[in-house]
Amino acid sequence: MKLYYSQLALSLCFVLSACGGGGGANDGGGGSTDVSSLYQGVDTSAAITIDNLGLFASSVNVLIQDDTISLPSQNQAVRTQLSARASIDETLFCSSGSASVKGNIDENKLTGVLEFKFDSCDLEGEGNIYDGAYKVDVSRVNPNDFSPIDTNTSFSSFRIKTSDNNYTELNGNLKNEGLGTCDTKVVQNLVVTSSIQDLNVYTDELTLNRTCANLPDTSLSFDNASVSGRVYLAEHGFVDVSSQNLLIARFVYSGHEIGGRADVYAEGSLSFDSDSSRLSFESSTSSVLDINKYDTRVTLLDKESNLLSIDVSMPSWMANITEVLELDDTDSDGMWDGYEHLYGLNHLLDDSSDDLDEDGYSNGLEFQLFTAPNDENDRPAAAIRLGLLNLPDTVYVGQEVDMQIEMIASFEQRFAEIIGDFSISAEVDLQSGLWVVDSDYGCILNGNELRCDNISAPALAAGSLNGNEVSILGSIHWVPDAEESGCINFSYSADYKIDLESSGGCSYVY
Repeated sequence: MKLYYSQLALSLCFVLSACGGGGGANDGGGGSTDVSSLYQGVDTSAAITIDNLGLFASSVNVLIQDDTISLPSQNQAVRTQLSARASIDETLFCSSGSASVKGNIDENKLTGVLEFKFDSCDLEGEGNIYDGAYKVDVSRVNPNDFSPIDTNTSFSSFRIKTSDNNYTELNGNLKNEGLGTCDTKVVQNLVVTSSIQDLNVYTDELTLNRTCANLPDTSLSFDNASVSGRVYLAEHGFVDVSSQNLLIARFVYSGHEIGGRADVYAEGSLSFDSDSSRLSFESSTSSVLDINKYDTRVTLLDKESNLLSIDVSMPSWMANITEVLELDDTDSDGMWDGYEHLYGLNHLLDDSSDDLDEDGYSNGLEFQLFTAPNDENDRPAAAIRLGLLNLPDTVYVGQEVDMQIEMIASFEQRFAEIIGDFSISAEVDLQSGLWVVDSDYGCILNGNELRCDNISAPALAAGSLNGNEVSILGSIHWVPDAEESGCINFSYSADYKIDLESSGGCSYVY
C-alpha cells in the first residue's frame, strides 16, 4: 500500500510541477468546477503578435516529454509512511509548518479519495513553502504497479512559494483518463496565479486526447492527438485552441532536450484563434527526408487583411520552446532573437559572420541550418569521399586500364539547398598515352586536370535518404605508352565548407 500512496500523490505533483514551470496545459485535466470568477486578467479576445505568440504556443504543450519533467513527488510528503488501512488520517513531515492527508481507500480496488492540506510546509527542507489544499479522486489504478489510471483532482488555493519568493497558485479541476495507457484524455479547468507575470493563465475546458498510432515501416512511435478548448493569458486575453489530424512522433532527435530525444509534431496542425488573428503550427513528414528530423511551419495570419505577418519553418523540437519563438531580429543580422538567446549569441549586435564554436561555419549559416553555433560537434552535415576504382599500382606500357571516378556523398537537405552546385577536380600526374573520359556529369580532362563541374548537392541529398549516395561520375580508359609514375588526388570547389576524403591513388608504369 505504501507504493500505492506514493503513486497516487505523484499523479498530482506531476501536474503541479508542470504548472509551476509555465507549461502545465499538457498535464492537467478538468471537470465541472467553475473557477472563472477567480481569473483576474484580460477576458476579451487576444491580439496575437510576434511579441506574444511564444507565450500562447507554450500555454498549450501538447508534447509530453516524460523523461525530462522534474516531479516534486520525490519529496518527504510522498514518501510518508502510510499504513495499509481503508481510512487515512496522517500528518506529513515538513521541515517547518505542517501538512496532512486524509481520505478513504478501497483496499481491494485501491481506489478512493485523498485530500492533502498544507500550512506553510517546507516539504524538501530547501525553503520551498506549500500552502492550501488539493483533493484527488482515483477511480481506476493499474493492478501491476498501483499507478493511477483515472483521476479527478481539485485544487483549492494550492500555492508553492520558492526560496526566491516567487509563487504559483492553482485553483480548479483537472481530470486524467487512461494515464500510462495508449488512450489518454486530459481535461483542464484551472486558474494559475503567479508572481511571474507570464504564468498567469486560465484554461477553460482545455482538452487533450492522445492515442497510440501504429504506422508501418518506421522505427519510431507515434500518437494521434487532438486539442480543443480556450486559454486565457492574463496580460493578453483569450484564444481558442484546435487541432486537425495531429500526429506526434515520440522520442525523436532533439537538439535541445536532455538526452537528445523529445516528442515532436510530425503531421497535422495546431491552431490558436482570436477574433483578429490565427497562430498555426503545421507539420508534414513529407517535407523531411530524414525520419528522425521533422519540420514545423509557423504562421501568423491577420484575419482582417488575410495576410501572413509571419511564415517561417523550423525543426519541430524548436517549435515547442517559448524562447526560440521570439522571432524578432533586433540587430537585423538575419537570426531570430530567440535563436540567439538559446545559443548565447548577441541579439543586439550583428554577429552572423562570426564563428562562435570555430568549426568553420558562421553563426549565420548555422542559423539557416538550425545547428548549434556554440557546439563544434553540431554542425552542418556535408561530406564527400572521392576515389578511383580499379587503378592498378603497377601498369605496363600498352596495357589497357579502365577506371571509374567514384563519389560517396552525404548531405543534410537544408545545407545541400544552400550549397547548390559544386565542382570536383584532380591533378593527374600520369600523362603518357591515350586518355578517354566518358561521363554523364560533364567530367573532362584538360591537360593534367580532371574536372567535374555543376554537381548538384540537393540531388545528392535527395538520393541519400537512407545513408550515403554512391555515384559513378565517369569512366576513364587509359593506355600508357611510356614508363612513368604519378598520382591522382582530388579536391573540390564550393561556396561552403564540405568535408572531403580523397582516395585517388598512385601508379607505376613499366
